Amino acid sequence: QLSTFYPGGVKKADSFLVIPMSIIPGALDIRNSDGSLMALICTSMPSSMRSTLFSSLKSAFDGLDIFKNRTVTSISEESQDPQAEANEPFSCTHFSHWNRYGLSGHTAPQGVHPHDLEAAGGRRTNLRQTLPYASKETFTHQQLYLNIQANLGEISRHLPDEYKVLVKLVDILPNAEGSPVRPFLSLVVNINVCTVAHRDAKDFELCLVLAVGEFTGGGLVMREQGLVAELRNGDFALFRSGETTHFNLDYLGRRASLVMHTDGGFKTWEQDRNGWKDHSHFTYL
Repeated sequence: QLSTFYPGGVKKADSFLVIPMSIIPGALDIRNSDGSLMALICTSMPSSMRSTLFSSLKSAFDGLDIFKNRTVTSISEESQDPQAEANEPFSCTHFSHWNRYGLSGHTAPQGVHPHDLEAAGGRRTNLRQTLPYASKETFTHQQLYLNIQANLGEISRHLPDEYKVLVKLVDILPNAEGSPVRPFLSLVVNINVCTVAHRDAKDFELCLVLAVGEFTGGGLVMREQGLVAELRNGDFALFRSGETTHFNLDYLGRRASLVMHTDGGFKTWEQDRNGWKDHSHFTYL
């Protein structure tokens, strides 16, 4: 069906192709007409890892009963009461490395230490953001972060060549440890989530969505591509989140998603270390 789904290289208006994971023997690599990656859907997580994925995620919350069992009745109640969904438990935790708010050194005078600089007009300057930095949640929920990342090590070996551009950014992080979700720099943990249609315009290149839980439904929709990936527990999809309007369908059961991405602000860090590369006080960069 994929071979005829894009006549002339363009999707038909309002047409979608549902892809059940049972027909994918490992991975489905879908390319654009120019050879670039459209989407990679992977089902080859080892059974030993897949079978413990949800229980490991639950245990990472140290006994907190955070997962809601979504049923037909609860969905019906939400549709009748606009406030019902707002009152349901939801968690979105960002374990991220950021550079989008980095302090630029492009106009900083040479020979003056950054701590002695003042912004024009006496505006406050956050000097700690001359370098990429980790999100606050990375520290406040550090044990949760460590518990989750232990289950992600196998994923990178399934990624196509496009992921190498992400590895390059990880390798130039200003710390020895790099990223624990390599080749990405950020991990978002979504619990009990049905996302609205959106693009992540500030993501760099690729985004990976890993479904976790005991559920039916919840398919990942990629609107421009016309694809619906019916991800199961342990399946993941890789796509260009800044160019793709995406969301997940409603589901029954208990569901989470682990989203890995890289802040697009790291492009300026790659280019010239936010303008500090040739500054006398940053020669080690």
